[in-house]
Amino acid sequence: MVTSRAAMASAQDEVPPLLPTPLEVRALQQPEKVVMRKNSLGRDKHEMLTDARVLILYTGGTFGMAPDAVGTLHPKSGFLEQKVKEMDEFKFGGMPKVTIIEWEDPIDSSDMSPADWGRIAQTIEEHYWDYDGFVVLQGTDTMAYTASALSFMLESLGKLVVISGAMIPLHFPHSDARRNLIMSVLCAASLEIPEVCIYSNDKLLRGNRTTKTFNMAVDAFHSPNHPVLALTGVETILEHGLILPYPRRRFSAFTKLHTNICVFHLVPGFDDDCITAYIEKHKRDQPGASAKAMVQLLT
Repeated sequence: MVTSRAAMASAQDEVPPLLPTPLEVRALQQPEKVVMRKNSLGRDKHEMLTDARVLILYTGGTFGMAPDAVGTLHPKSGFLEQKVKEMDEFKFGGMPKVTIIEWEDPIDSSDMSPADWGRIAQTIEEHYWDYDGFVVLQGTDTMAYTASALSFMLESLGKLVVISGAMIPLHFPHSDARRNLIMSVLCAASLEIPEVCIYSNDKLLRGNRTTKTFNMAVDAFHSPNHPVLALTGVETILEHGLILPYPRRRFSAFTKLHTNICVFHLVPGFDDDCITAYIEKHKRDQPGASAKAMVQLLT
């Protein structure tokens, strides 16, 4: 087959059809109300983010701890909002608009439970169409668990939910909380990532692939089996090829979890009586459940 030079030139001039944009995909979720993001950290550094809105949910943890009368640190309600008002970064005209919701009873990381995950998911669901992104602040010890749970509880998520915290309270001048908060807000306001992520020490990580690897270092979170989604520094490096595609179904949140679950780590010398005891307890809690079914479930 012989193709003329003119035909080849004509073919080169043809413009391939464009793929649906994230905005068009998001329109499928709720046609009557779509939030457009006009800027991103990866675009022109001189563009502003003033049109973006971010909801910050503070649940507790080291991030917002303040000293009591004797100097002991405790999570304190109202502390974060006051601190944010004092931060010059949030007074800068180019920052997105932020709204802060603080739990009246902020909890320590070790007290975070599936019921609290449901509470977080419900808050995001209630405000989903009012904000461009979300930042959840909590203690670091269970932060990876929260991120993983929310990644499955927030179905057809079309916006970035950033889970972040701090190893040193915001109260101290050398805290890592300040940058984690500012960059989490900027990421949530601008990056087109429809996922639950963890932000820590200039890294944006996929939530359900992240683990806390250090207890005494600011660089505490890593994703050993999955690359980093974004690095924030002088320039923001975003791995576009790793980002999940936008969902084509309407967003929904699961706020209740089944908690009657036990995880067994089998090692040499493991005593089978542990499994038997668990099955017997399950039978007492749920009359009619067969032991055979329980064994099949556990194996």
